[in-house]
Amino acid sequence: MGDYEFKEEVMRKADKQVLEQVLMYFKHLAIRYNLPYKELTKLQDTFIYNYVELSKYQKDEVLLLLKQKNCNQQALLDECIYEALSSNPLINIKDVPLINKATNDKDKMILETTFGTIRLGKASEYFKDTKSSYIFNKKLTGECFDRTLEFVKENEEYDAIVSYVPNIFVGGHYHAYAKCNDTIVDSASNAIYFDNTGNLIEQGDIIFTDKYSNIGGNIGEEPPHLLAKALK
Repeated sequence: MGDYEFKEEVMRKADKQVLEQVLMYFKHLAIRYNLPYKELTKLQDTFIYNYVELSKYQKDEVLLLLKQKNCNQQALLDECIYEALSSNPLINIKDVPLINKATNDKDKMILETTFGTIRLGKASEYFKDTKSSYIFNKKLTGECFDRTLEFVKENEEYDAIVSYVPNIFVGGHYHAYAKCNDTIVDSASNAIYFDNTGNLIEQGDIIFTDKYSNIGGNIGEEPPHLLAKALK
């Protein structure tokens, strides 16, 4: 596990360095065109917020910079969806440049994106009257392993999946979600994806798939039990 933690830390630092370079450019872009620029507490939040806002005015320039920095746009879309679905949304999902059209169909959102159509909903709304509702009242950010473990424990028809997914700029990280047939529940993102469209978001190499009955374990362990099981 020590080797895993070391590699994750190296990737995070490298990704952060590129992110800081991009934000420096965003600041210059805002000054040049007299556009708004907002500093937020978290670096990632600052990036996502200003990426969406500046793209409203200078979409081509922003896109060119991201291409020059080898931005993984599917990872970027994933992060934007996460921020839009949070309990305190940072952005409006309809403003995300990678989303061409967003419509509602009862309890689902239909997103026409650069990569194809995505059908999704807020997991907290979808499961609000079920035994899983408590999960989405807990801390979700950065807790994908424990929240997924809880979810598959309550919903035995779902598999827990651990994959290695790309960061927005450099490297990647381990991530967990649940899947049953054509439905994916990404608890940490408060998202439920329908009709196999979650595969457009949950990119990466799957390294582990199993039922809770075989996984067992408890939440709150360090490292997270689900991750330790996957890397065993």
